[in-house]
Amino acid sequence: MSIDRRELHRVLNYPDDLPIFDVPARARHFAQGVVPEPLPFDPERAAQLFASAGWVDTDNDNILDKDGQEFRFTLSTAPNESAEAVYLQDQFRRVGIRAEISTYDRSVLRQRTQAHDFDAAIVRSHWIPHLIQEGEREAPSGTGHENAELSRLVDAYRNTIDQQEADKHMRGLWDIIGAEIPVTYLHNGVRFRAAHRRVRGIQNNRAMIVEHLWIEEEGREPMEP
Repeated sequence: MSIDRRELHRVLNYPDDLPIFDVPARARHFAQGVVPEPLPFDPERAAQLFASAGWVDTDNDNILDKDGQEFRFTLSTAPNESAEAVYLQDQFRRVGIRAEISTYDRSVLRQRTQAHDFDAAIVRSHWIPHLIQEGEREAPSGTGHENAELSRLVDAYRNTIDQQEADKHMRGLWDIIGAEIPVTYLHNGVRFRAAHRRVRGIQNNRAMIVEHLWIEEEGREPMEP
């Protein structure tokens, strides 16, 4: 709630219609309009939550503290995400949190996150694998987040070819992840596309969903190659 993700998208010169979300979802879920509403940008509510957890500014130095400890942490990132890091640093400063930025080569950052050697990190998430700990079957997740029911639903989602059944498992994932918030999604992956002006329905996400595209018939001019 301390991060204005819509403003972040404008700072990065991303499309105005880029979705904001708090759960992992496929392109079809955004197209269907079934993705749960994300947490809003609400610094006042964030301050209330910090205070309820014991983090308040007791010495009027504009930094939240608790039991004599200031609210400080290191934000690890790779060079390509430096703009996001600087923006987050400023957003946290506004709510009384000091974030120091440490920049690493992407391979080094990956090693540190897999070893859970970080306070917070900006990483390119590969959807669900980064969210949960999968035991010995796969490499550790970047978050170290563990939830047995979440693991069960991930397995069920991966092992079904029925789309309706898969979406049922996905909704279960959303309920858990939406409550526990192991990550904050800053923005979706962006790919810029070019199309004839009559093509409508193109969305700024990773996948092109043909069933949601249509062609404007005004003038009925022929399509250009």
